Amino acid sequence: MYQLLAQLTTNPQRLARVRHIGGWLPHRLVIGLSWMLAVGLYWFVPRLRRHLHANLAYVLLDSSWLERTRIGLRYLQHMLLLLYEVLIGIERLNCEHVLLEGTEHIEVALAQGRGVILYTPHQGNFFYSYWRLA
Repeated sequence: MYQLLAQLTTNPQRLARVRHIGGWLPHRLVIGLSWMLAVGLYWFVPRLRRHLHANLAYVLLDSSWLERTRIGLRYLQHMLLLLYEVLIGIERLNCEHVLLEGTEHIEVALAQGRGVILYTPHQGNFFYSYWRLA
């Protein structure tokens, strides 16, 4: 995913074209399209499907095939929505609802002229925390 983001964002003309094409899409349509694309990717890219199922089986030991399928599809949809938000909908993002704890430690370190390493789990839309800090 990071390679795709780099390809799309390093060229300003390409990024402007992508934003122009996708910027007019209503949010409900984006959600529907992301679901359809997630289903297409899941069923027509067997390697991706096997990879998702293997990772989910590793984490969710007692899960059924159907449950892993449902979670895998939702994962793909959310990753596609995240990609859309990063590339096109960034102006629409409202990160005020994101709760950050421990920011006082960041402020103290920066005030002392020290660097900071942020460590966050990849749960949910963790990119929102980055935007909130920015």
